[in-house]
Amino acid sequence: MELYSKIMLRFWFILGAVSAIYCTYKGFTEGFNQWAFMYVFSAIAFFMFFMKRMLIRRFNKQMHIPEEQRPNK
Repeated sequence: MELYSKIMLRFWFILGAVSAIYCTYKGFTEGFNQWAFMYVFSAIAFFMFFMKRMLIRRFNKQMHIPEEQRPNK
């Protein structure tokens, strides 16, 4: 599962960066009024990257807590 998390973390970052670069390029060549809405997709990809990173850190921190100190659900 750790390998999958690392792969997905990189995937979201690369997708966000590539889509932002592509939208910027197309904005300069064809006009930003036609391509401005595409920045939403790169924003969503970066949001997914940061959420995934936050959840990985939280999970790793929680795994280091001894069993007797974990809150019961």
